[in-house]
Amino acid sequence: MASLANGESRIENILHSADTNATIEACKKFGAKIDENDNSLVINSDSTIHASTIDAANSGTTIRIATAICSLAEEKSTLSGDASLNQRPMKPLLDALESLGAKCSSNDGKPPVEISGIIKGGEATWKYFKPVCFSINDCSTIIRKWAKFDY
Repeated sequence: MASLANGESRIENILHSADTNATIEACKKFGAKIDENDNSLVINSDSTIHASTIDAANSGTTIRIATAICSLAEEKSTLSGDASLNQRPMKPLLDALESLGAKCSSNDGKPPVEISGIIKGGEATWKYFKPVCFSINDCSTIIRKWAKFDY
């Protein structure tokens, strides 16, 4: 989530896994510059979300977080994964994002997913972005720029 912060962030002792790699690649597609060094990452971002085509491979976590992040960009992004991931349900998240103003389309509630924002705010915003906001200091400021909510 450091890719949403403005400036440089460092993450130490990363877990090397397929899901981690899928998330790193998604963050790069959003516009973050990421340098990998052994067990650490150095992330530089201007906190701008760039629309993109994202392949989440087989990572359900990556596609769901990336889908929510895409709702912060006006331009359309497309997210998909491998055959297994493309069978997983996304409808509850898509419905929540649509209720906040995002435009979403999918294959009967499953990936591939196309999404564009910008979300307008509401109760679901905090529910879906709470983990993001706890991850980095600047994120709540970024979210508040587009969304109003009580918490």
